[in-house]
Amino acid sequence: MIGVLNMNISNINGYTNNITKEQNKLKQTEKQAEKTEAQEDLLEACQEFEAIFANIMLKEMRNTVDDSGLTEKSRGREMFQEMHDELLTTEISKGNNGIGVAKMLYDQMKNRI
Repeated sequence: MIGVLNMNISNINGYTNNITKEQNKLKQTEKQAEKTEAQEDLLEACQEFEAIFANIMLKEMRNTVDDSGLTEKSRGREMFQEMHDELLTTEISKGNNGIGVAKMLYDQMKNRI
């Protein structure tokens, strides 16, 4: 009878150890998922910064060129140009390379998460 109880206790200890191991694995997986999510958020923020930077740079570059075009200068044309520039810079920064600012920022900050 005592041998059976010892066997049952050792089985319970084995189950408890397995449960503890599985809980530790789950905690590690959760931490890794949080880190991955944080890194994805960081990358997105870096890309948004690059888009803003590229948009400002494009506006300043455009200011150095004399105004010309097929249509006369108007507020509508300016608005269209601003929307086009914003969309263009957003799409450029979402790519793998963009102009490189997002990648540099991400590489410098990703280890701080």
